[in-house]
Amino acid sequence: LKGKKALKMSRQLVKGEFWAVLLRLVIPKIVFLVFGIFLMIAVSYVVELLLNVAGGLSLDFKLRMATLIESIMPVVVAVLINPLIITADVLLFQALKDKKG
Repeated sequence: LKGKKALKMSRQLVKGEFWAVLLRLVIPKIVFLVFGIFLMIAVSYVVELLLNVAGGLSLDFKLRMATLIESIMPVVVAVLINPLIITADVLLFQALKDKKG
């Protein structure tokens, strides 16, 4: 489907269930976002702890590693969470499609 036909089909799928569908779209995204934030915090804490325990490392190396991890972690978390978000949306679409026939 393309263009207006796709929009018309979407409207028919959601008709009479707008708020339920909206909640089923938003709640998983919020849950995955909170999970991602906790994951970033936990990994950053563990890396910081490991860098502090490694006493033989120079301060310059520790700062470089900390900066590198802080730069890469959001990208890694996004790569891990985006498939979950897309899957939740596809499952919602399939459920609406099956329900409406």
